[in-house]
Amino acid sequence: MDIHRYADVAVYLKAAEWIVRHNEWYTKESGKQTITILDAGLARAKEALAGKEPWRSVRGKPVGRGYVSMVDGSVQPFSVNFPPGFGTDGKKYRVDIVSTAATPR
Repeated sequence: MDIHRYADVAVYLKAAEWIVRHNEWYTKESGKQTITILDAGLARAKEALAGKEPWRSVRGKPVGRGYVSMVDGSVQPFSVNFPPGFGTDGKKYRVDIVSTAATPR
């Protein structure tokens, strides 16, 4: 599995780990939401192992992705929202990318 596909899968595990690590149980539904995150990660892992990346062709809604940091090698999350029609008609579109930033310690 290439590093980009790996990061797109591993970001789900990191999300669940951080919920537990930082005790982010804000509502009675938090446990179910964490299991949903893990289930989504497992589904993405199965697709990735089969050589498929359907999340990369989603248009019209935000999609969670991941990348491997060049600073410390950790998996970092980001979200990208490609508008409907993006990449299919040669037009220019606005693409929204949401990322997190870390403050050096």
